[in-house]
Amino acid sequence: MGIRNIQGKEKPVFSPIYDTARGLFWNYHEDKLKVIYSDKKRLKSFIKKYSDSSSPKIGWDGYKKLNHFELVENLIKLPLAVSCETLKNICDEAKINEVINIIDREFGQLMSFERRELVKNCLLYRHDCIKKIFNFAS
Repeated sequence: MGIRNIQGKEKPVFSPIYDTARGLFWNYHEDKLKVIYSDKKRLKSFIKKYSDSSSPKIGWDGYKKLNHFELVENLIKLPLAVSCETLKNICDEAKINEVINIIDREFGQLMSFERRELVKNCLLYRHDCIKKIFNFAS
């Protein structure tokens, strides 16, 4: 699950995983996002269901359809992942805060307030789930 240097002189690193942009809620109309965002109880359950039911475009032996969290749970069992600094960086609070700031700074004029807030809520939920999987939860 990593990228290796052809000569084998460097340690393998994880390749970036690209999203299909569903995390931007492109498949939801602005009106629906406003309704979801305005109801905090519904917002929380929507983000959980949306995140938990999202599945990667890759598979894993023995799974018909795994979600992103199941993929990560399987990845951390690989020898490569045991002492991987990338995993620690993923769980760094400063990193998620930087991402949240970039969303506000760079996309403030490109997305509605509600869409940005849902994206940020989704990222924070996923970040918390990943930290728990890696046992980095605070």
